[in-house]
Amino acid sequence: MEQKVLFRNSKAQKIVGLLDIPDNIDRMQPCPAVLVLHGFKGLKEQPHIDVCAKELCKAGFVALRFDSSNGLGESDGDIFDCDLTGFVDDAKCALDFLQTLRYVDKQRIGMTGHSFGGQVTIIMAANDARVKTAVPQCAVFLPEFSHSLNEDSDGWKKKGYKIFQSKTTGKEFKLSYHFYEDRMNYPGKKMKRLAAAIKVPTMVIHSENDEAVPVETAHKLFETLRCEKELHIIKGAPHTFKEPEHLKEIASLTVNWFSKHLK
Repeated sequence: MEQKVLFRNSKAQKIVGLLDIPDNIDRMQPCPAVLVLHGFKGLKEQPHIDVCAKELCKAGFVALRFDSSNGLGESDGDIFDCDLTGFVDDAKCALDFLQTLRYVDKQRIGMTGHSFGGQVTIIMAANDARVKTAVPQCAVFLPEFSHSLNEDSDGWKKKGYKIFQSKTTGKEFKLSYHFYEDRMNYPGKKMKRLAAAIKVPTMVIHSENDEAVPVETAHKLFETLRCEKELHIIKGAPHTFKEPEHLKEIASLTVNWFSKHLK
């Protein structure tokens, strides 16, 4: 069963999400849950987000995905004001929301995120004890390896904004230089420290032909992790998984990992 849900972040912005609940759920026996995060310019309905949530639900997990604040989806805010700090706050508040559901086992919550959401997943897995296992997908682990972030950064600073295009909607939008400044609060050295501090089981997934976040990023993340870990490279896949075989593989890997570590 899929239902639309609303909750608030710490700035009182409305966050719109989709909650996938197993049809055979025993509300007297709380079940595990997984938070599924989209990436920069992403949406909760994107194929790779949707398939992970739905397959997790079929496997007996409550799955929550939402449109980040100051994004392109239904949640409050303007994408001009988007930043990493806000997305991390949204994720924390999403975990708060999950914990209010009586049919969710508070001790069995996992997290997965794609790209920008993958970076949030790493940050949360290192800092939030509620996250019991993590699956970063095509994560922006080292900001210096992100093509879109570093391209013409000088011009971005001079103008105060940069124009991006959403591959999902085709629309162009302006993004404040504050986004760049905020992301640089998490430089490579800090991200490495965070990854090294993760204690929960973590599976790194990345696409072989990632045009946005080079696949070498995944290898560096995997080398940095000191926890129980696995690395999977999706052969032939671009940054955003769209082909049926890639979607099937990403969903299968994700479900199997959470089934192993949360059930």
